[in-house]
Amino acid sequence: MDIIVGRAGWPTDAAVNATPAIAQSFMTGLVNHLAKKFGTPLRPKVPPVATYLFSLLDEDRCSTASGGYERHSGIFTFDGQAKYHVNIGQGPKALKNGPDVDYLPSKWCVVDNNKDLPNVSSSFSAACSNGDCTALLPGGSCSRLGWPGNVSYAFNNYYQQHDQIEESCNFNGLGLITTVDPSVDSCPFPLAIRTSAASSFHPTLAMAMLQLLVLHVAA
Repeated sequence: MDIIVGRAGWPTDAAVNATPAIAQSFMTGLVNHLAKKFGTPLRPKVPPVATYLFSLLDEDRCSTASGGYERHSGIFTFDGQAKYHVNIGQGPKALKNGPDVDYLPSKWCVVDNNKDLPNVSSSFSAACSNGDCTALLPGGSCSRLGWPGNVSYAFNNYYQQHDQIEESCNFNGLGLITTVDPSVDSCPFPLAIRTSAASSFHPTLAMAMLQLLVLHVAA
């Protein structure tokens, strides 16, 4: 009977043990084990088990029913940047970042601290409901931002997902567009990718990286 491992991987955010370091350790151990081409203990000479690595890119629309970390299971970030060093069937070369990524202008949406913020909670909830705030969860890369830093993170995530449209940084007058990067330590405030560049971005990055997703790594 053929055995196929449908998905094997490790998330890098939105949970206590979801970090790039642990993901790298897991993936390195997995790939090294599969590369030995051993079968199971009872059938060591049986043909290799097909294993699919999960997943190619982070998906901010992925269901969080089982946990926010589901949106951070990619080997690459949403913009094609390798999260850690690992050799996945590509010979001696490590993973490479996606080339020529075309980002939107360096603008972020943050909460305006000069405004009275009595009702900011509702705006924060609205931004998270229509965006992705999983990095703010306990153990996440942005879980230590504090208030109102986490509000700014939520505002910016919503703003970027809406292609930096000025109206998407309103939040009842509480939002402020800035050109100063509000990223803090290990908590980057992302910039969106220019949508019109998707056609040129896809062949150079996604097609090459797709080989990783469908790669049958011999066990």
